[in-house]
Amino acid sequence: MKRSSRAVLPALAAVLLLAALAAALSHAARTKPAAQADAADTAEAEALRMTEVCRDAAQTASDAWRYGIALPQDALTELAASIAAAYPSAAVCGVDGAAPMRNVGAIDMFLAGGDTLTICEVCLDAGLLCHRFTRDGDAVTVTRTRTVWTGGAPAVGYSETCAVTDLTRGADTLHYAYDMPDNPPGTDHDGHIDTEKTFALAGA
Repeated sequence: MKRSSRAVLPALAAVLLLAALAAALSHAARTKPAAQADAADTAEAEALRMTEVCRDAAQTASDAWRYGIALPQDALTELAASIAAAYPSAAVCGVDGAAPMRNVGAIDMFLAGGDTLTICEVCLDAGLLCHRFTRDGDAVTVTRTRTVWTGGAPAVGYSETCAVTDLTRGADTLHYAYDMPDNPPGTDHDGHIDTEKTFALAGA
């Protein structure tokens, strides 16, 4: 018995619709990780460029760090000032507040709706810890990139991208919390790990 073309067409249309939906879902699944990878690549490249400003101090710092001697306060403050001058769109400070925050206006621009923000901490070994925030609609992610000096050249020690769950500007502080869903190796935590960071802005 022959099927009429009228019976076949609706079934064919349903098959095509399901195929189109499957393709769209597959594309969305591929696009999000790719976008996150692009953001991480951009953050790492930026961090390495910023680290180049520390080149003159890097060898001395590396030699001293090998013997447990940290970068002196005046040198750390000078490096923070140099990076802030070279990258006025980035906020720069010493690690854990060892040097005051510079270019605070960059933070306020991001909080007012800007697309990206980089906060750079100068570390005691003349490497950097860069926090690059990226806005995508209502969602904000942060890529944390630690750079180090290896063989006279800057290199990425580690880089991780996480979802930001809180970003609050106080009178003298900027606080953010981020969600690290994957347990780092060697930990016994169950589920996700919430971590946070507070920057001092006073005196900037």
